[in-house]
Amino acid sequence: MDINNESGIFRPGWVTSLLLVVVVAAFGGPGPVEVSSFVRYELKGVVVAVSRPHRRVTVRHEKVRDYMEAMTMPFFVKDSRVLDQLRAGDVIRAVLVVAGDGQQWLESIVVTGGSGGGTR
Repeated sequence: MDINNESGIFRPGWVTSLLLVVVVAAFGGPGPVEVSSFVRYELKGVVVAVSRPHRRVTVRHEKVRDYMEAMTMPFFVKDSRVLDQLRAGDVIRAVLVVAGDGQQWLESIVVTGGSGGGTR
C-alpha cells in the first residue's frame, strides 16, 4: 500500500480491505446498531390545546417544509415549564425535532401572537 504514490491518490490495499471487514463484522453483525440522528424543522402554527399532565401541546400547524402537510396534531414538549406559558389561541414558532427512531417533540417554542400576544 503506497499512500504517497506519484498520482497523489490513496489506493487501498489488503490492509485497508481487512480493516473494512473487521469494522463490518464488529458493527454490522446481528442486532441493531443505534445511531442517534436528529432532523430539525421550523414549525409555525396555532395552539389548540395544552395538556400539562401529558406534556403535550396540540398545534394546528402550517405545512412543515420537506416533512409533513398542514394538520392539527399533538406534540410532546420535553421542557414542561414551557407549557405553563402556552394558551389556546397562541400563535407560535417552534423547532420540530424528529429522531432517527421516529420520536418527535417541539423545542424553542416562541409565542409570536394570539391570546397573550408577543414573546413570553
